[in-house]
Amino acid sequence: MKLKNKLLVLASLLFFSTAIYQSCKNTEDKEQQQTEDVLAVAEDYHTSVDLPYPDSIFVGTQTCRSCHEEEYHQWKGSDHDMSMKKATKETVLGNFNNARFSDNNVKSRFFMKGDKYFVNTQGPDGKNHDYEVLYTFGIRPLQNYMVEMEKGKIQVIRETWDSEKNKWFNQHDDMDDIQHYEWLHWANGGGNWNTMCADCHSTNVRKNYDFENDSFDTKWAIINVSCEACHGPGKAHVDFANSKDFEEKKDFVEGLYIEQFKKDEDQRTLVESCAPCHSRRSQLVQNAKFAQNFYDQYAPEILRENMYYHDGQILNEVYVYGSFIQSKMYHEGVKCTDCHDPHKAELKFKDLNKVCASCHEPKTYDVKAHSKHSLSDNVRCVDCHMVGEVYMGNDYRRDHSFRTPRPDLSLKYEGTPNACNQCHTKKSVKWADTNYKKMYGEYKHDWRDTLALGRSYDPEYIDDLRKMVVEQKAPFIARATAVYYLARTGDPSSIEAVANGLKDKEPLVRTTSIQNLSQLSLDERISYISPYLNDPVRGVRIAAAIALGDVPEGRLKGKWKQAHEDATKEMMHYFRQAKDFREGPFGEGQYYERRKEYAKAIDCYSQSLKFDTLMNEARLSLARVYSIQGNTAAAEKQLDNAILVDPNAADVYYSKGLLYAETQEWDKSAQALKKATELDHFNSRAFYNLGLVLQKQNKLMEAEKTYMLGLKYTKEDPSLRYALAALYEQTGQKQKAQLYWQWLRSRYPNDPRFR
Repeated sequence: MKLKNKLLVLASLLFFSTAIYQSCKNTEDKEQQQTEDVLAVAEDYHTSVDLPYPDSIFVGTQTCRSCHEEEYHQWKGSDHDMSMKKATKETVLGNFNNARFSDNNVKSRFFMKGDKYFVNTQGPDGKNHDYEVLYTFGIRPLQNYMVEMEKGKIQVIRETWDSEKNKWFNQHDDMDDIQHYEWLHWANGGGNWNTMCADCHSTNVRKNYDFENDSFDTKWAIINVSCEACHGPGKAHVDFANSKDFEEKKDFVEGLYIEQFKKDEDQRTLVESCAPCHSRRSQLVQNAKFAQNFYDQYAPEILRENMYYHDGQILNEVYVYGSFIQSKMYHEGVKCTDCHDPHKAELKFKDLNKVCASCHEPKTYDVKAHSKHSLSDNVRCVDCHMVGEVYMGNDYRRDHSFRTPRPDLSLKYEGTPNACNQCHTKKSVKWADTNYKKMYGEYKHDWRDTLALGRSYDPEYIDDLRKMVVEQKAPFIARATAVYYLARTGDPSSIEAVANGLKDKEPLVRTTSIQNLSQLSLDERISYISPYLNDPVRGVRIAAAIALGDVPEGRLKGKWKQAHEDATKEMMHYFRQAKDFREGPFGEGQYYERRKEYAKAIDCYSQSLKFDTLMNEARLSLARVYSIQGNTAAAEKQLDNAILVDPNAADVYYSKGLLYAETQEWDKSAQALKKATELDHFNSRAFYNLGLVLQKQNKLMEAEKTYMLGLKYTKEDPSLRYALAALYEQTGQKQKAQLYWQWLRSRYPNDPRFR
């Protein structure tokens, strides 16, 4: 048997980055271009992934107001209106009257010079400096402030004004002692407005990032989220409204020449029009376009670890879309504007139950028989069906998956929230579970249970995950996540299950399937993936190009050769436009590593670490490449640094154990692999490789115990059973070995290893 070397073999390739940003090419010459034929020119910009819209075709809110007075006044003062403003006495809410604030060993002072606002706080060198506050960000329940640094970088300071309690606070106070050199420090990448915030807080943003000089020349047409941020550029619409054709055209349809939100907009189109700013996603093109397919321009995050809880509830800041498309409401045709006024950017009714009552009959649902609570308890629909999380220090946001309470999942998966305990905070989860079943009976299990179990990567749940993918009844974001889990079970039969996702009608599922087939041999990848180089959706084509990045010249012929070349161009465009964020060069590094262009890969991974010193994924990748090159010392250094960043990183200890195994330092290898098993009980590969190392040391009883312990957590893992069967064969325990061989042959009758 051979060590399963995750460190030395390229793992599943790039998952699109989870940044919230848009990147645009610097085209100042286009900015100056005057459009004699507005419609024709607008169409050129609309269809090109390289050309940004020129400011000249955006008319501004005051022009819109001249015909749409009512909508303008609804929008005025809304969260969209206040999304970004210049810092003036009319817009600044915070106390700049020589106010002082201290937190996490940082002392800050807020003061004025004339009519200008300043903050004295810790800068990127670790020392305090005076910074002029140029812009405000938002209004309630908090207001952020932004300053300009060198090279055109605009940064959001961490000191934030609580506009409800009227006090300063640190929006990152849940992260102890962020150091001035870390990516998360406000003056570095994590607080950079140009990359992280701009495109969703202003209209027609062109980021204009210069990679060579690490500088920005960011521009916008309108400083805030204006009418045209949602509806698209208005010049063609206004020109038509002012023309003779408008007066004479008898079959005129309201909204003509507006690119987005026409009256006949279908539910999915409208939801995906909001999604670019209300989703956790990466951007695939340099200049996103109005009214174009969402999945041609963006790649949303699936329900994976660190983003969502086991059952798909919100964990990280995921901005609604990924939750809403899980919901039964979405699949029944409900859209954002059914509950939210699009111009006020708030719920249609202040009485939250009244919002629900627009679809759900109050006589049936707003009664004790349904809620099991007295009306005097003032339990609202959202209290049971929309629990939430606090982000940015004080901003409570509700989960839009509209689920029923499940205290049992909180029992099974520690930390998973449930509605009952969010109200009954002094009661135990066990109490909530018992009382829920008394009131409502046994739980109704569905796809959420399958996903929660699938996160353990246990082969026992392969059949349920496979059914989810094949039957296509669960929400498509859940199907995509099922594909992701299937690929990580380690079960050989999961490959065909993952490949089933390629047939899915939803691009997110096809994309995820391609990403999770990228560890296969070249021949297998060409067979499975090459047809998707011609997929109608750009996101799928890019995923296919990444997965087939190492196809040798001449291997693909005719139309497939052309499709590969075209998709590769789209892929490189994606990498280029993401150059200002850690994920851009990281993805490019994975591409070059697959092609065995290791010097380029090392350069790209190193660039990612310059953006984010905490990015252990880049360190693991560097260690892998150095190990392939035989530079064990450099690989070990990267892994040591990764442990300094995160002492509880199981995957780092696992990779370190494999590295020591390659150099036959068996004691060090066993020590590292044992630590990996202690930190992550569900990594069966760690138990498997630890057992092999112990066998190398002739510690056969310890090896047997290790395999058995691994099976305790991953009950049906074939590799651990195979290892036990082989160990018993080698030690003459034929009867024991036969039990495991029989199990393997019955479960995997076509696998030659078990015959």
